[in-house]
Amino acid sequence: MRKQTTIMVILVVFVFMSSSLCFAKTKEKDIIIGQVKTINSKVLGEERPFLVYCPDGYKNTKVKYPVLYLLDGNGHFHYGTGIVSFLSNRGSMPQMIVVGIPNTDRQRDFTPTKVEKRPNSGGADAFLTFMKEELMPYIDQNYRTQPYNILFGHSLCGMFSIYSLLNTTDLFNAYIAASPWLVYDDNYVMKQAESLLDKNFNTKSFLYVTVGDEPEIIPSVKELENLLHNMPTKNVVWQTRFMDDEDHGSITFKTIYDGLKTLYGNWRINQNIYNGGLEAIEKHYKDLSQQFGYTIDIPEYVLNLYGYQLLTKEKFPAAITVLKINAEKYPYSANVYDSLGEAYEKDNQLKLAAKNYKMACKLGSETHPYFLDVYKKNLERVKKKLESR
Repeated sequence: MRKQTTIMVILVVFVFMSSSLCFAKTKEKDIIIGQVKTINSKVLGEERPFLVYCPDGYKNTKVKYPVLYLLDGNGHFHYGTGIVSFLSNRGSMPQMIVVGIPNTDRQRDFTPTKVEKRPNSGGADAFLTFMKEELMPYIDQNYRTQPYNILFGHSLCGMFSIYSLLNTTDLFNAYIAASPWLVYDDNYVMKQAESLLDKNFNTKSFLYVTVGDEPEIIPSVKELENLLHNMPTKNVVWQTRFMDDEDHGSITFKTIYDGLKTLYGNWRINQNIYNGGLEAIEKHYKDLSQQFGYTIDIPEYVLNLYGYQLLTKEKFPAAITVLKINAEKYPYSANVYDSLGEAYEKDNQLKLAAKNYKMACKLGSETHPYFLDVYKKNLERVKKKLESR
């Protein structure tokens, strides 16, 4: 049985007037960043809560998304989802589903071996089984996901992330580890890395590792860096970064931010690509598809922006061609029809403009009511133009 609760943040507006505190009359609206759900794990023998964030517009599209899994999810979910939203809204990475996994027994779930001084240790394999057989299938079945998963962990969970890379190569495609506690059990994971990262390691993976001003951890990360530099396999794309101005507690935010920017370093589309036309844009996303191992369609906003660039140059037929492609790719979006209507209007094809503005109004009333007035005004303007003919 699964339960769900809504995480809500309510903004309260304070207005200062005449040196006294006054409360403005405002309409309240909840800002929802995600949901808390619970899965009954047979593998772990307990109920496990998890948090899920879906990107803006998720309900109004049929797009599939990669997934970022955050260990210590209760601590990292709020700002982790903010980082994903910030970077994706600026075209630096794709939109993404984020799953945060809070802890019930951290010492048990993220340690690969039994250590006498840690009575509950040694449950890492069971936790990986829980993720592989229960949590991740649930996410894939109930959300629109791409076959691309990223794992983030900090400290003990950072070590666990690297352990997962070495032992379950089919679960995740990318790993981000902040201050990994590689000294655990006499450097157990490091010894595994020495034997497993050989020329037979065939799974293509991305690994980003950071460490701050942490004398206990720095030597092991330097050892890992040296090992990665000299490993026979070329299938692991990796980067280590020493953040001297961060400590063990502060390093996580910057690690997630920089790790995602590094992973998606080739994602952003620039003006040179736009200048190359539709063929260059298609090539860019074909190259990204090859890099990440799944088909990446040209996003709606990219085609829309390119269409408007053509409109400003008064290349109306070319703009119409591009925006028609956008409407075919994203037929559930009111915005694509509004943009196509504008292109037809500028090309003086008013009947086709009206047809597309009507579609924008229809879809806008269902999915984007806050833009509906704009769509209606556009439609009314074209109707008047047709009447005056």
